Amino acid sequence: MNRCLSYAFASNVKELKLDVGCCRIYNLPQIVFYLKSIYVLDFEFCKLEPPRSTVTLFSLRKLCLSFVHVDDEVIRDMVAGCPLIEYININNCPGLKSLQLLGLNKLKEIKLDSNRCGLERVYINGVNVHSVDIKVYLEPCEVNVSSCKNLTHLRLDGLSITDKWLYNQISELPFLEYLALHYCMKLRSINISSPRLKELVFERCEELVEFELDTPNLSIFKCFNYVESFSSNALALSQTLLCFISHPVDNEWYLKFIKLLARFNLCSNVLNLQCNHEAVLIPRELREILCPPLTYHKHVSFSVLSEILEVSLANLVDCLLWITPHAETLSIEWPNINFYELSFQVQYIFNFIEFKT
Repeated sequence: MNRCLSYAFASNVKELKLDVGCCRIYNLPQIVFYLKSIYVLDFEFCKLEPPRSTVTLFSLRKLCLSFVHVDDEVIRDMVAGCPLIEYININNCPGLKSLQLLGLNKLKEIKLDSNRCGLERVYINGVNVHSVDIKVYLEPCEVNVSSCKNLTHLRLDGLSITDKWLYNQISELPFLEYLALHYCMKLRSINISSPRLKELVFERCEELVEFELDTPNLSIFKCFNYVESFSSNALALSQTLLCFISHPVDNEWYLKFIKLLARFNLCSNVLNLQCNHEAVLIPRELREILCPPLTYHKHVSFSVLSEILEVSLANLVDCLLWITPHAETLSIEWPNINFYELSFQVQYIFNFIEFKT
């Protein structure tokens, strides 16, 4: 292995990928810190000891480390010797406790994944960083990206962030266009003010029920959460996706479901609704006394989450047409027991209904 690396050093190769498998941990030689002409380094299941002298990876643009045993000192010294680094991907690297990326003016994209590896702190300060993707599972981790003033894409997964933290960080990112939050269990009631935000995604943030959005340019809102309170000044919202996984139990549940849908009545022209088919089977006695919750959407799609549709298509369509009586198109999709996806579309043509499959 050392002979191969020596050859790479002597031949001025541009890309070096090394995966020794998970059976044993290979100690990388010091030579990897001094490949002056290398553009890409991609290491898996290795170990990096601290460099003995100043790192000289002067041409490195892309650094990928997966299951590489490192410590804070190694990463700090390594990136300090990479003045042209543009992309960093660190995936489950044991030993890394604190990641600080400072003064890397060429850095554009960062991906970080830590699953019970002990990561405690992430601080990124990069004037040209435009994309940050951080996944941290089952461990508290302090994250600060507010100094990345040109950040446009931010995805956070599994972080123990609070409502206040989110508000403060987003307020410092004036060019943010995409924000996705997954499994952030401490969020309860969020207030987001972001003038350029175009797409907002929430998934399985179990305690999050209240949304207040000052996002005038938001065009896509995707929510895989229950919503009790929702307000938005989005004027350009073109698509809304709502996903519900709970099952109806009584009329009180249906009343809450109808009220929830009504909160999104004026949000967008296109609504994608994903839930169990029972959720939209509003009892007739409620349909006779309540107003339809969705009256302004032009295009509505309904995706059944269960594999088997235990109701007639006519009954399903009847209930959906009550929920959204003025939709120009209504699409119904679900995977059957053989995992083939069936799709129906209902179109109004001169007061007639046309089914398309």
